[in-house]
Amino acid sequence: MNRTQSLTIGFVCIICVAIVAHHLPIVEQLNYAVLDQQFSYLKQDSTKSEIQRIVIVGIDENSFSVFPEPLALWHKQLGKLFSALSISGPVAVGLDIVLPEKSYAFINQQYDRDLLLGLRDLSKTTPVFIAQSLNDYKSFKPLFPPIISIAGSNSASHALLKFDSDGVIRQLPVSLSADNSEINPISANLAKVSGYKTPGGLIDYSSGTRFDYIPIQDVITLFESNDSDLLDSFFRDKYVLIGSVLPFSDRLRVPIPLFNNESINTNVPGVMIHAQILRTWINSVVVKPVDALILFCLFILISCTWWITRSTELAITYLVLLVLILWFVSRVSLEAGIYLPVASLFITGFLAIVGRTGLEAAWSRRDKKFLQDSFSGYVSPSVLNDILKKKIVPGVGGEHYEVAVLFSDIRDFTSRCEGQPPESIIDLLNDYFNEMATSVHEFNGTVDKYIGDGMMAFFGAPANSANPCQDALDAAKDMLKRLDSVNSKLRKNHIEPISIGIGLHFGGAIIGHVGSAQRHEYTAIGDTVNISARLESLTKNLGYAIACSQNFYEQLCESSDVIDLGMHSIKGRSDIHVYGYSEKSGK
Repeated sequence: MNRTQSLTIGFVCIICVAIVAHHLPIVEQLNYAVLDQQFSYLKQDSTKSEIQRIVIVGIDENSFSVFPEPLALWHKQLGKLFSALSISGPVAVGLDIVLPEKSYAFINQQYDRDLLLGLRDLSKTTPVFIAQSLNDYKSFKPLFPPIISIAGSNSASHALLKFDSDGVIRQLPVSLSADNSEINPISANLAKVSGYKTPGGLIDYSSGTRFDYIPIQDVITLFESNDSDLLDSFFRDKYVLIGSVLPFSDRLRVPIPLFNNESINTNVPGVMIHAQILRTWINSVVVKPVDALILFCLFILISCTWWITRSTELAITYLVLLVLILWFVSRVSLEAGIYLPVASLFITGFLAIVGRTGLEAAWSRRDKKFLQDSFSGYVSPSVLNDILKKKIVPGVGGEHYEVAVLFSDIRDFTSRCEGQPPESIIDLLNDYFNEMATSVHEFNGTVDKYIGDGMMAFFGAPANSANPCQDALDAAKDMLKRLDSVNSKLRKNHIEPISIGIGLHFGGAIIGHVGSAQRHEYTAIGDTVNISARLESLTKNLGYAIACSQNFYEQLCESSDVIDLGMHSIKGRSDIHVYGYSEKSGK
């Protein structure tokens, strides 16, 4: 499979995984969490002007102090409330409270009369909708028959709300089939009184201010005092919802606080949720999920970052841009009534960006391993590492370094090759150079080249070294130790052992690519290289395996085992001060 095919398959996989992830409950909850934050921001920054058209009459804790009877026996109080509303002209009234299922005349005959007379007065002037409980979503729990008779058969409503997977209410309620009829939500019936449409979708929690309520006992007090003007100011041409605002009863979770008295509490009275739903419909601000086809196209569009993201830097840049763009676009679309699943879209981009970056990293590791496997025998590890890190780039040229240069050579190798088959000579050199190169590499050196039976290496470049001369001397000593291992093998095969000479010098050199643009090598050139080669030749006459210059000697950290050999002449140069080391002198 070639690179293009791999990328195409990866792109298709990203789209498929994104679509599957979009339908996972955890991703749905993340989408809603972002939506809730946007509702909160839009609520704070909202510029929507709203005429207060919804009024809540609440049953609070003080209500039970004012009315000593149990709530089930508040017939007289509810009758007065209905009468008060009948004279104040609301658009419609919704009851999110439980009305009696039977007559309470057996306790007091006046109970039923007070409730039914008040309901009759209200029904004459205002549409009344009564929330009824359902038995197993199949049939209504029965109400006292005269209540339905007075309010009308079309007063039947339900107050059921749909929970999302995280237990929060965001969906607009829908009609239910019960008792062989279609029952509308209480908020939908209230909206339809004035001809408003009630489409499905999401509740717009960003519109409008938080809700206050008028305590039921205050409304009854105004009625009993005949304060019709104040009642008119509260309820005239308003939608009225009556329900509990108790702190621990009928509380449900919503994305943002709705209760003005509880600025941070998102567990709000159910009647306020119905009020927000009604507000959504009468303000025509229903939030619709983005069309499935458009969402699919967005998945494909965002997945296209797969084709342009390669490096880690680009990946981070695109992720930051993706977050900013998605947040801005989703917020603008939410203001327009369209819900974008931001988390799903971000996950799509994240998968595409991180997936492509990971694939590129895997390919890079594969390519580096291929280069290492292919060229580890041609260049030193330090050089190969710098090539892979792009510190050494193609092209002819070099840089000046202060380096320690090592030259080694096998003594009398030419004469011992006479009459020997080439294969045996190659085997001998391979074993020998394998050991010598290992010594150089263990002490951070770079093998420059092999010249017949000779080897050139340098220390201090391209890898930095605290003391390249000490590294070079330690490597030379290790070469002598490893030579013993090579000679041990030769003796077992009845082959004459070999001896070597090593020259060491420290100074400036130009290190880089030398040659033509088509064929070049990474090497060191300069007088430092020439002197170290001459010092290696000098070891033949000195009787020391290692010879180094004064420049080299002065850089050493540990020089007690290096012997001063005085001034010596070398070919093509004036006399230089030479120091020597042999295995005997090091003991």
